[in-house]
This record gives sequence, C-alpha cells and structure tokens, in this order.
Amino acid sequence: MVAEPPKAAEPTNAAEAAAKKAAENAATDVAYQALVAKLPPDQQAWERTLQENLGSFYLPIHKREKVRGTSNAWDFVADDPKLPRALLIGDSVSIGYTLPTRALLKDKANVHRIPVNGGATEVGISHMAKWLGTGKWDVIHFNWGLHDLKSLGWIGSLVFDNAVVSYNGDAVIHFSHPTWRTDRNNPATATRIDGAKVS
Repeated sequence: MVAEPPKAAEPTNAAEAAAKKAAENAATDVAYQALVAKLPPDQQAWERTLQENLGSFYLPIHKREKVRGTSNAWDFVADDPKLPRALLIGDSVSIGYTLPTRALLKDKANVHRIPVNGGATEVGISHMAKWLGTGKWDVIHFNWGLHDLKSLGWIGSLVFDNAVVSYNGDAVIHFSHPTWRTDRNNPATATRIDGAKVS
C-alpha cells in the first residue's frame, strides 16, 4: 500500500501558511476593488472612509465579508428620509450589537455606526466632531470605555491604567480621565449609586 502524499491545500509550515494567507488576501483585495468600482458614488465614498479608518484588523474582515456578500457592522446605510437617524458610537462591544440593533429597528430608524472601533474614551472625545459630521442625528448612542481599563493587577484591588476597582464588599470603579471632575474620581469623596459612602 502506497501512502498518499499530503494535500497541497494544507500548509506544512509557517512560511507556507503565510504565503497561502497572503494569496487569499490578494485575491480578496482584487475582488473587493472590483466590487467597490461598481458601487454608486455615495457607497464608494463610504468604502473609502472605511479603508482609511478600519485599520489592519477590521479592514481585511470587512473586505472578506463584503466579497462574500455578508452583512457587517460597517454596511452602507441608505437613509429612508421618513425615518429618524441613529448613530452608534462605541468600541468592539457596539460592533457586536450593530447588526442586531439594525434588525430590531428595521423600518423604525436608520441605524448608522462610526467607521472604526471607537476604542477608549479619549479616542471618542478626540474624534467626536468628525464622527458626528454635519448631518442631523435624532439619537446618538454612546458605548465605549472598556479600553480605558488597560492593565490588570491584583493586590487588594484591581489597578488599571485609568481606573481603580476597590473591593470592600462591593466593587466600585473609580475612573480617571483629564476631562472628568477630580472629586468624582477620589475614593474619599466617591459614593455608590445607592448613596452610600465608599470606604
């Protein structure tokens, strides 16, 4: 009995895997560019905005999904002028609920999202004017901040770059941000939602 040779489609080492991925990405890029070239001008403009903003992680995913004909959070939204306009601003959590939100609000609202993962609060603050643009928004939904919690250590409390979570029977998060009032970030003056003093 003669052993079968390995299947050519399966890479046998990292170099082959990288070459296969590069070839797949190149083919996707060609198909994506051909698809974009056939879109109306407003949709082409949106795709250029995505190309400039999505970066090396999300843009390849968007291109693959676009070529496959799969909807994603960055689909172009053609406004129905009879419906209110909603804008989702947020990090990857909001990316995850963009499509379900659009489905729930189908025929009730034009649901847009920013052309990027909104990242940390400081990113949102610095890009807000750009994201809002000049159009009229009836609803703007904000959900970012998880990126503010960057590193994790444990010595009686969780210590993050811009926050401290104290544990005294309740977890209380104290955020630090240059645009926030310092008295609200001071554990000595902070209060819980129920009004109890934080100790």
